[in-house]
Amino acid sequence: MISSGIKAVLFQENSRKVICRTILFGLFFLTFSLRLFAQANSDSLEISGLRILVVNSPRQDEVFLDLSPGHDTVAVSKLDNPGITIALGTNLHRYAIAGLSVVQEAGIVPLNIKRAGSLNLMKLKKTGPEMEFYAIFLKDDALGEIYSLSIDSTEIEFASFGNDSDRFSLLIQSSATKAAAFPLSSKQICPPPLSSQIKIDPMDAGKEIDIYNAKGIKVYSAKPDSGNLNLPTLAPGFYQLVLEGRKKSCLLVR
Repeated sequence: MISSGIKAVLFQENSRKVICRTILFGLFFLTFSLRLFAQANSDSLEISGLRILVVNSPRQDEVFLDLSPGHDTVAVSKLDNPGITIALGTNLHRYAIAGLSVVQEAGIVPLNIKRAGSLNLMKLKKTGPEMEFYAIFLKDDALGEIYSLSIDSTEIEFASFGNDSDRFSLLIQSSATKAAAFPLSSKQICPPPLSSQIKIDPMDAGKEIDIYNAKGIKVYSAKPDSGNLNLPTLAPGFYQLVLEGRKKSCLLVR
């Protein structure tokens, strides 16, 4: 016969086993539930933005413009590297990671580059689901060029002019702007982007040409009688140049 003391020990041992099994099952269920939750919400948790890398072999540096919903005020200050350095913002306010409202002014995000070499490579890579709602252009004031970042990854070579701290900037148009006068599908850029004069098809001479800003407000109108349209002085940003009757249009970036 088993004594009452041995029965009590066996009962306690069995109770501990039941408790351990219950705890293990609870942990397993919690882990499984968290995994399902993370998987179901993986799209909403994915970070969206633009990664910008500048390379002057073997030196390189990078920044990240965070365009994820709710990240407008994200700001991580930038510390200079011994070699090449890139930052979002100006000489006064420089960031390694930043939300749009922190570094953008009138649709423009300055890129601050220091100690670039004679020949450099800039790599711009879009990531995340929110990027389809943005049209982004890289503006090079030194060469008077504007590059459309219409694909997921873009590489641009550039030679340093000794001071590139305020040479480059990003021009950003968001489809979330309800007052936008033109859709992001308008990919055609009026050439040349930084000239004060645009060539007009002789067949369109004498027809009215209107220029609208990103809020849909007409800022200029003319009827050129020749093959050239002299542009007025416009603040930096996005505009739409529209031919009479909206039969033709193009995106004007200043």
